[in-house]
Amino acid sequence: MPLCVQMKNISSKEEIREAKDYAFKLLSYRPRSIKEIEDRLKKKDYSSRVISEVIKSLKRLKLLDDKEFVRMWLESRIKTRPLGRYRLYQELIQKGIDRDLIEETLGNYKEGELARELVQKKLKGSYRNLDNLTKERRLYGLLKRRGFSSDTIQEVLRGVENERG
Repeated sequence: MPLCVQMKNISSKEEIREAKDYAFKLLSYRPRSIKEIEDRLKKKDYSSRVISEVIKSLKRLKLLDDKEFVRMWLESRIKTRPLGRYRLYQELIQKGIDRDLIEETLGNYKEGELARELVQKKLKGSYRNLDNLTKERRLYGLLKRRGFSSDTIQEVLRGVENERG
């Protein structure tokens, strides 16, 4: 094999190794979708061939799996910052997740329960001393910004009204 071809192969393998190291570094911070890794590698000006090799390698090592990523993302969101179905859908689309996979995963998402828990937390905390009209207005705004549907918000707020008597 000619020397220039050998040098090109070595250079290519070195570039793939560097790209993999970078991807491993990104994955060490938090799980990522396939698209997120692709986008970050593109930003670093790696060729599409190198990116493809890295993605294949990470999939083979089971470090990249969009289905598992969505499951972990939802789990994390439920624990740290509950969001409504709409907002979660938008976040996952931005992360490059397939719409069918999102629909499948959000199929049994308990939006109403999360909204109720969030409202109860606010009523016991910072909204405790507000008048009823202000509480309702702020709760509606909070839930709407977090991506909860209008139907869910109205149902939850009716429940709060019924509890007040």
